[in-house]
Amino acid sequence: MKKIIFICLFIVTVMVLGVSDVYAAESANVRIELHSFTQTQAITNATTFTDGLDFEVSPQFSTSGHSYTVFYNIGTTDVMVGYYTLKPGKKVSVGLWTAGGASSSSSSSGSSSGSFGNHNGVYYELERVKFSLYETPQNDVCIRTYITESQLLNATNRIKNKNDSYDALTYNCSSLAVDVWNYATGDNLSAGWINTPDYLRTNIINNGDFTVYYNYSIGSSNKAYWYKTSNSTMMEISFT
Repeated sequence: MKKIIFICLFIVTVMVLGVSDVYAAESANVRIELHSFTQTQAITNATTFTDGLDFEVSPQFSTSGHSYTVFYNIGTTDVMVGYYTLKPGKKVSVGLWTAGGASSSSSSSGSSSGSFGNHNGVYYELERVKFSLYETPQNDVCIRTYITESQLLNATNRIKNKNDSYDALTYNCSSLAVDVWNYATGDNLSAGWINTPDYLRTNIINNGDFTVYYNYSIGSSNKAYWYKTSNSTMMEISFT
């Protein structure tokens, strides 16, 4: 009887430890959001910066769309999202932009060199600047989920790999957004044969696996960043 009790206790102990190990390995410390929209409304009088450059704001009502991801660190330690260090309790948006889409919307901070608009590729926080100060998405849809450290690494590697990538037809904002989401979650969403925010938006709505949020707030920022691979420098831009 004692032998049987010992064996049973041993099995239970192993099971508990096993569950604990799995839980620790799969602990989700980051929330990822996938956003896509096709319409924006310009914010009145939001047109210039202190350096006198005009911000490239769409007309009063625009059907120019955009897709992007947002990461939210719910853990207690820093995590890397691409080349960006995300502090605990903070968010960062990640999107693909052309130089023209961001260039006239920037002025260099004192600690950085070069023009913000020289970069075709990944920008950090530009959505949280632009869509809080200059334009408001009108029909944004979003799905979100929580991811583990290993899943975040998959997303980070993809973001780094596409740091300097942009092509309107072959790899645009919707391409990166759906890639990052799929790499992180193992999902299989599509932005279409020719990738577009409109197609991705429809696919998000019809995904069937995640709750869809409409015009979900991403918060705001007054700084945006891009990573300059030639000298391994994070370029910081302040907006006023």
